Amino acid sequence: MHKFLLWLLVPFVVICFLAVVGIPLMQKDAGYVLIAIGGYVIEMRFWMAVIVLLLIWFCLWAVKTVMKGTWRATIKTFNWWPAKAQALLWQRQERAMAALWEGNIQEAHRNFTRIAKTKGQNNNVLSLINAANTASDLALFDDAEHYLTQAEALEDKTHAASLWVSRARLYQKQNKIDEALALANKALSHHKLHPGVLAMLLGLYRKQHDWLALQSLLPRFKKIHLLADDDFLALERDIYQGLLTQAENAKTLTEQWQAIPKSSKNDKPIEYCYLRQLLHLGCDDAVEPILRKMLKKHYDDELMTLFARTRTQDAGAQLQYAQRWLEHKADSPILLLALGRIAMRAELWGKAKDYFEQSLQLQPSPEAYAELAHLLAQLGEYQASNALFQQGLLFSASKAQPVADSLDTNKPAVSALAKTSS
Repeated sequence: MHKFLLWLLVPFVVICFLAVVGIPLMQKDAGYVLIAIGGYVIEMRFWMAVIVLLLIWFCLWAVKTVMKGTWRATIKTFNWWPAKAQALLWQRQERAMAALWEGNIQEAHRNFTRIAKTKGQNNNVLSLINAANTASDLALFDDAEHYLTQAEALEDKTHAASLWVSRARLYQKQNKIDEALALANKALSHHKLHPGVLAMLLGLYRKQHDWLALQSLLPRFKKIHLLADDDFLALERDIYQGLLTQAENAKTLTEQWQAIPKSSKNDKPIEYCYLRQLLHLGCDDAVEPILRKMLKKHYDDELMTLFARTRTQDAGAQLQYAQRWLEHKADSPILLLALGRIAMRAELWGKAKDYFEQSLQLQPSPEAYAELAHLLAQLGEYQASNALFQQGLLFSASKAQPVADSLDTNKPAVSALAKTSS
């Protein structure tokens, strides 16, 4: 407002000054100016010459101002359009990332594709990689291959690892596991703690049950906190159990067991897996004293099940040892089932039958049905054996039925067995 008033006041003061001082001065001493150029002569009064010069100066100033304003407007226009285009690009990028976080892969892919096709943008490699990744998720493998080929043609070494991971991801979606592993390991050789690469290798090796490779990566998983604590412990358990299960002989199994950290050896699932694999490899004589020692420290149904599976030379002594827990665990169907198996191996058919029946009465299970049916078949009681096999199959097909109903279905078989034995 002050500036506007100043622009009005200054011309008014000048005009008043000229009217009061200039006009009398012009009348008092007019003077003249003579200009001779070649054959031409220009003559005018002095004050007219002054006015002409002022007009010429004003015209030049006006032309200069217009040209300067036009130039500035042109520069602003050229600067505004790229800035506007970049702002629109960032808005599209935000929409794409938001859609990706929300799980709307289709919308994310549409936006990433448009960004990748925009010419002259920054980070064009990353845009092509994003478009390729979303195309892979949508099973548009040809499109993903097209975008990755374009990104690789740019030869941007800064994002080389991202390109390898993206192509490995495409191979993984196409179930080309070997090619995916090769690229992921190549990326890992350049970036040893890359979270994306390590996460991909975790998935690939887990799918292939390559527990040895996963074991070698455990320190890196732990260093970058790739997994939550509970998930990391679960992965450790899976790895050690997988390594133990894959052992093909006792020597390899022992080496794998010794290589496991002491803290993990105390983990029950891992310890029991080791014992089960020893039994699977026929090392019953080695397992039996270990199980006795462990059972002496604390009773456990899983330990008793393994103890019953252990084949020793003196099954009678084994049965006598296991019967110690009847005093405190007489209502355990697992213990009764284990005692029945040991008694059956000791050829104590009556005891085996009693234990299997008691186990079924306490808690029906497919294993108890099968063991009792095998025993009856061995004793020549095929009708009762077939009935138990059928009841076991029915029970397996509908485990959700109430225990009372299961016990009712046992009564005919148990009574039939009693009649046959009598």
